[in-house]
Amino acid sequence: MSTDSTAGLVTHAGFRDARSIRTLRLGIGITLAAGVALGIGWPLSFLTAVLATSLLASNAPCPSLRAGAMLVIAIAAAALFGLVVVAPLAIHYPLVCAVAVGLFLFLIFRASYGGASPFLILWLLIAVLLLPMVAQQSLAMAQTVAEGMVLGGAAAVGFTWIAHTLVPGPAGAETATAPQKPADADTAQRDARATVTTCVVYPVALLFYSFGLTSDLLILVFIAILAQQPSLTAGRKAGGALVLGNLAGGLAAMLFYQLLVAAPTLGFFLALTALTTLLIGTRIFSDRPEAPVYATVLSTVLLLAGGSIAPFGDDVGAKFTLRIVQILIAVLYVVGALTLIDRIRSEHEPAA
Repeated sequence: MSTDSTAGLVTHAGFRDARSIRTLRLGIGITLAAGVALGIGWPLSFLTAVLATSLLASNAPCPSLRAGAMLVIAIAAAALFGLVVVAPLAIHYPLVCAVAVGLFLFLIFRASYGGASPFLILWLLIAVLLLPMVAQQSLAMAQTVAEGMVLGGAAAVGFTWIAHTLVPGPAGAETATAPQKPADADTAQRDARATVTTCVVYPVALLFYSFGLTSDLLILVFIAILAQQPSLTAGRKAGGALVLGNLAGGLAAMLFYQLLVAAPTLGFFLALTALTTLLIGTRIFSDRPEAPVYATVLSTVLLLAGGSIAPFGDDVGAKFTLRIVQILIAVLYVVGALTLIDRIRSEHEPAA
């Protein structure tokens, strides 16, 4: 089916404005990503839909073939770096690795605040934080995780292309350049933000490495992701939005899970995923001031639901409860740490 024909079907179905088209595209793309990933069950498959959300839950146009290929190459490079450089340090020189991880985190956060792709930053964090710890347990397992990173990232890009093909936007509506994350003009400010974020994430990373807490790695990764969101000047406000978004996501995920218990099949899971994504998508693409919070809500629902039921099993309830507790711990720690740092900085700043 041609793009023009698909656009015609979308228009006749009642999706004429850009918002409804983007919502429909998000629903189709996320549902396809969740269905294929969970159906095949490759390593880190539950992250595929979350990653696709970061690409589809925006007003940006479809990534070009070159841009998509560059993202996949960058993901492969991040996985290779974690496997070849960081993992051997963790196995043979754990003290050197502990210092190196702190430096790598600072450089990654600095790149994030400089305008680097959030999609790429996420994979760099996973490579630096997860692969060394997994390698300490099993190098073969670390290789499997690295392969899953590349496969999951490539799949997310692929499903983004498929969603844009199946649900193209109206003519001329999405030809604008994708909005880029504004880079901090002041290098000192960017370094300061990266330092604060590193101070939040690095102690937790050391704790996990010291005690080998591989079963709770989701907390570490989630802390690294969330710690980048609140700004230094509006930490409490951003922290409140962070708690609100993840609390709403947790509540939505609990409802999602209770409905899924009634019919624990892949088909019903996909139907719930489509309905949930469409409902939340209408909020994401609205003019509401809290619209960005709903993207966090959707990511939390997908992370909780997908990570808990992949693969389906008898311990779904226990895994779901564990995911809720892990994300709650991560959110409370990040908000508390950033609030504490903000208070210490304000106390030491000279009065105007």
